[in-house]
Amino acid sequence: MSIDVPEPPAQWTGEAGLRYVNRGMRTLLLASTRGGSAATLAELSRLVRGWSVLFDAHGTVVDAAGAGVVHRDDARRAAFGPTRAIRHTGLSVHPIGGDSAPRGFLVVATRPQHIAVARELASITAELLTHVFFPRADGRLEPIARADAIDILLSSDAALAGRVARRWSLHSTDAVVSVVRARSRGVRLENHVLDWLDDCALPPLATTRGDDVIAVLMPDAVDVWRARVELGHERDGVPVRCGVGGAAELGELDRSHRQAVQALSSGMASRAPFVAFDEGAVLRTVLSNLTGAAQRDLTDVLVPLDDADPVLRATLEIFLSENGSWEAAATRLGVHRHTVRNRIARIEELSGLDLDRVDDRVLAWLALSARNTGS
Repeated sequence: MSIDVPEPPAQWTGEAGLRYVNRGMRTLLLASTRGGSAATLAELSRLVRGWSVLFDAHGTVVDAAGAGVVHRDDARRAAFGPTRAIRHTGLSVHPIGGDSAPRGFLVVATRPQHIAVARELASITAELLTHVFFPRADGRLEPIARADAIDILLSSDAALAGRVARRWSLHSTDAVVSVVRARSRGVRLENHVLDWLDDCALPPLATTRGDDVIAVLMPDAVDVWRARVELGHERDGVPVRCGVGGAAELGELDRSHRQAVQALSSGMASRAPFVAFDEGAVLRTVLSNLTGAAQRDLTDVLVPLDDADPVLRATLEIFLSENGSWEAAATRLGVHRHTVRNRIARIEELSGLDLDRVDDRVLAWLALSARNTGS
């Protein structure tokens, strides 16, 4: 991208400075439309003959131009509160998205004699970045970018998913997947979902796949998302069904996606507008259909463990909940993995189970569930 940068004036005050600002506005506008926030910061830094850093609301660097590690450190202290002296004296801080609830901060540095012009250009840049980097769900956000973000978040690459999540202001190590489907083909479902996400102040992480719209949320946003979906269904008359999966770490969100699809299927059958996946519901269904004698036979497998050493049952439960991972079970129990192996060998000896077999693991888990629920 090539943009003509105006020559700096001999004096940065008065009419010369005003003309420079007016000409700089054009280059900034072109940069924002052609290259987004990265190009905008690059042009700004050249215009002010300094450097600039764009932070999100959580202090993560989004883009930077001409700023080294020391510069970014100073910029972060200036935007989020200094803990010690700031080395650079020519800094200005500009909130992105309004002063009351900023969605980010632009920090610009220049020489003291240029600070007046730099503040004007930085203020203009902050307004442009409100639309360039923090777009709302009104068509300014490219559908391809959203689709790519969802594909990455649902992939098994946890590191890449984490970087994409932070870029989209999804600041959590885990997330949940929501799948929404309309009961009428005449509904522009993706537009409704984006509007609802915007109403809930959630990132516009949603895309259409076939008949469904897939959205990724933070786990603590599920309640407000449920309320908005149900309001859209009941008050606005949008004929939708929504399923939400359980929380999963980034890199494992495909599991939450499958759970959301399962929950959506339940909602389609029960006509409930919103259904959250309940992993325990499967176990409760199985146990509730067992006779009293069958339940007693099921829990009898645990009796030898309790008679020998109550710690064995706790070890079995944690081992199974960690999907048979020796390391994870040992960490949770606070013991060495060889201790876990010895306990599991003792459990197999007392119960007659072979925990390398899927059938025996299922049997053991059902027995533990029946015991824990008091069946």
